[in-house]
Amino acid sequence: MAANLYYLATNQEKQDKLREEMRQYLPKKDSPVTKEILSEVPYLKATIKETLRMAPIAVGNLRTTIQDMVLSGYQIPKGVST
Repeated sequence: MAANLYYLATNQEKQDKLREEMRQYLPKKDSPVTKEILSEVPYLKATIKETLRMAPIAVGNLRTTIQDMVLSGYQIPKGVST
């Protein structure tokens, strides 16, 4: 979330576009945020997806072998995380 706020803070045009979308769906300060509203805010979803693309929360994909195998001449036993 911090990365999303940072990217929005450094791009005023995108911040304004998101603010307008949110004002459309949440017109009052105390308007409830519901799952129905969250399913209808495309620009918010886009900013979150773009933030995750630019600053992923994981550095890689961890995979676990399900059987013994040989990769490039190396014996990899079952159950090893790579």
